[in-house]
Amino acid sequence: MAHIDKITEEKIKDAARIEEVVGDFVQLRKRGVEYQGLCPFHDDHSIGSFSVNPSKGICMCFSCGKGGDALYFLMNKRENPLSYPDALRYLADKYHIYIDDNDHERWKNLRPVNPTPIRFTQKEPIYLSRDIVRETTRSKDDINFVQWFRSLEWDSQQRERVESVLWQYCVGGWRDGRVTFWQIDETGRPHSAKLMRYQDNGKRSRTENPGWLHYQEGIRERLDLEKCAHQSCFFGAHLLKKYPNAIVNIVESEKTALIMAVSKGSLEDNLWLACGGLQHFKIDMMKPLFEQKRTVYLWPDRDGMNDWLDKRKQMPKDADVRIYTRFIEHYWIEDDGPKADVADITLRLMDHPETAPKQSPELVGKIIAKNPEINKLVDPDWNANEPFYMLTPLQQRLHDAVERNKKLKKQQKDIDNDREPKE
Repeated sequence: MAHIDKITEEKIKDAARIEEVVGDFVQLRKRGVEYQGLCPFHDDHSIGSFSVNPSKGICMCFSCGKGGDALYFLMNKRENPLSYPDALRYLADKYHIYIDDNDHERWKNLRPVNPTPIRFTQKEPIYLSRDIVRETTRSKDDINFVQWFRSLEWDSQQRERVESVLWQYCVGGWRDGRVTFWQIDETGRPHSAKLMRYQDNGKRSRTENPGWLHYQEGIRERLDLEKCAHQSCFFGAHLLKKYPNAIVNIVESEKTALIMAVSKGSLEDNLWLACGGLQHFKIDMMKPLFEQKRTVYLWPDRDGMNDWLDKRKQMPKDADVRIYTRFIEHYWIEDDGPKADVADITLRLMDHPETAPKQSPELVGKIIAKNPEINKLVDPDWNANEPFYMLTPLQQRLHDAVERNKKLKKQQKDIDNDREPKE
């Protein structure tokens, strides 16, 4: 029985056009000499990291690090990957190349000769100039996201933190009106910035997927993307050095990190970082946190708790990393939707505090007993006969402040005791 020969194999490979093959499964958009689309190798939600280069005959994803020729694409796509013989059959049929397929068992045993995966994570990381960071931060005032963020119903203490948070996280604006969320590592080196377009209401535009600054005209030309590639780090990672004693809280969205940084008190106590989406979260990004022995809380979206648990299992068992779900479990209501995160719930509580679940009077009584100052802020309209009572966000912050002062006093007392001469 006949089987495919090497000449026919090479004929099939030569006929395959990468943009046509990938285009059968991925919606592509022309970007200069290349095409871009959602990555077929991982759960991608933003256009920008996956590109197709017709002149080189390869596709590549700078996010997950996978890429190769048409055969590699067909054999490694997430949905319905093909075996090597079936991938050859698909291409032969597509390009009308006759093959004698009688010897099916022999086909199944064929091993790929050429579709070697390309691992872009081995390239040198991209570092952009700090001058570009300064340029974008000076251009943020007319950006929809920044205007919306400033317009939120912050209380007086929160409003005092808004500009500081925007400045410390280097939030800026690009020339086309998109907001820039910079990824600057713990040593202060700018990797790149995610570009996102927001509407006036703070919702992300669904007609335009996020992009990356290092792909933009005027920036990309300065880089040798054959030798270097974007390597993700946490949004806000550059603040780790500034706040060495803060608990580190990690969320998915940059927007969420900013909202929580303003709404939940001082960055000295709680620093908020964002991975930019769970599909971009890599365990290597945690290395600085492990080395610094930081206490880390992971805040999953309501529909992502199992995925975050899987991420935690990949980390060292002795790392001080915990999954924090209590807030969402306690405060989530059906109107928040199945994909709500901590910021969605926080904004809802800011706008509609009456929707918060109420705490038992026993718990509130214990807190007030420890911190009498809170009693001055108790809602005068509260009926003591009601079975439940809600501790308002203002009361909660006062409680936290009192507890923090107690902690500082205790630390100072311990220091003074250490200074006393020992007999």
